[in-house]
Amino acid sequence: MFEEMKKHRRPLRRFDDAGALLAYLNHAGGDLDEKDAIYGSLVQAAQSRGDDAELAVALVWLGLWPALDGVYRRRQRDFFGEPERLVSEVGARFTAAIHDADLSRVRRVAATLVRNVDRDVREALKRQWAEDKVRVPLPEDRGDDPDDDEAAGDLRRSPVTRLLQTPGVSKLGQPPRLDPDADVEALRDL
Repeated sequence: MFEEMKKHRRPLRRFDDAGALLAYLNHAGGDLDEKDAIYGSLVQAAQSRGDDAELAVALVWLGLWPALDGVYRRRQRDFFGEPERLVSEVGARFTAAIHDADLSRVRRVAATLVRNVDRDVREALKRQWAEDKVRVPLPEDRGDDPDDDEAAGDLRRSPVTRLLQTPGVSKLGQPPRLDPDADVEALRDL
C-alpha cells in the first residue's frame, strides 16, 4: 500500500517503506520544510478518502505521536483520575483535525494539527467546567408518593453536609440577620 501511495505523493518517493518514513519524521533533525511537505501530503491523502487514506491517517498519527504524547502529559492534570477520557478526547480531536485541516491556509501542518488538538481539548474542558458550575443535581428518587406532601418533604428540612452548605446561610436556608426578631419571624414563615 505504501508503494502505491509513494507513486502519487512526491514528498514520499525517497523513502523505501513506511518505517523509514516514520524514522525520518520522528528524528529530531531533518529539514522542517520537507517534513511539513510530507505531513501535508499525508493529510491530503487522508482527506481524499481513497484506498490509502487509512494508511495516511496512521502515518500522521505515528509521526506526530511524540507531540500528541506531550499534549496528553500537559492535559493530564485536568483529567485527574480519568486517563481514558483524556485519550478519547485527544484521539477524537486529532482525527477531526486531520480531516478538517484546510491545507490552503496552513503553513506548518504538524504544528497546526498538534496545537489545534491542544486548544480543542482545553476549550472542551472549559465548556464542561462551565456546564458543571450551573448544573444542579436532582434529588435522589426515593420512591415516595408525589401526592403526599409529607413524603415529598421540604428540602430545607433534609440534612445537609457541611460541604454542600452555602457559606453565610444557616442549615435552615436563612441568611444571617442582625436583628433576632427578624430571624424569629423568618423561621415562623417556614
